[in-house]
Amino acid sequence: MKKSYSIIVCMILVVLIFTLSKNQKTGNDFKSVFEKWDSGTIEPLEKIEIMNSFLDYLVRYPKISNEYILSLSSLFRVYESDNLRIIEYIENPEFYGASARGSYHIVIYNDRVEIFDMNGSMRINKIYALDGLYYVYATDYKFSNVTGIDIFRAIIDEHNIEFKSIIAIDELSIGFVYSDALYYNNDHIFYKNINTGEVEIQANNEIFVLILEKDGLYHLTKVD
Repeated sequence: MKKSYSIIVCMILVVLIFTLSKNQKTGNDFKSVFEKWDSGTIEPLEKIEIMNSFLDYLVRYPKISNEYILSLSSLFRVYESDNLRIIEYIENPEFYGASARGSYHIVIYNDRVEIFDMNGSMRINKIYALDGLYYVYATDYKFSNVTGIDIFRAIIDEHNIEFKSIIAIDELSIGFVYSDALYYNNDHIFYKNINTGEVEIQANNEIFVLILEKDGLYHLTKVD
């Protein structure tokens, strides 16, 4: 009986050692891969494979620490509010260009992991939880001479995690247009302040406010 027990214990230890070794190797592999990506030596088709592989790794280990993720590359950012984490990776502009660089975003909600931005042009400014809902404030940089903004609400059910833009587009002020993001003429839009239910932006040296109304949308008004 003692001999059988010892054999079982040894087998468990072997499995644990193998698992830890495998995890460590995987971590080292990702660090090496992202170092290559940061230096501009990754082929276009490899990017999707790498990010899908990283996604699979996070699916297996959704409790992975922020410190580990940030250690893979200086171009990683992690945004967190309550039970929601968003991992952001944006390509090095030195090699891929300021507007041509791709953005990648992975969301972790409790133990669920999904990707919602693959080779996009979005940079997150802030996320926060309000009344059980999650809001994401982002800048779109796909045009080199202008930047746009967008505000998303996370829609979470038992099957999916989706992000829906919630800027009211039917009553925009003159000069503003919504085309995958909110833009203003040929100028940049900057976030000035992001507060609960109210966002202050600057466009063409003028200040505008986006206010979260009862319909769940942010409505744009000009500050006189």
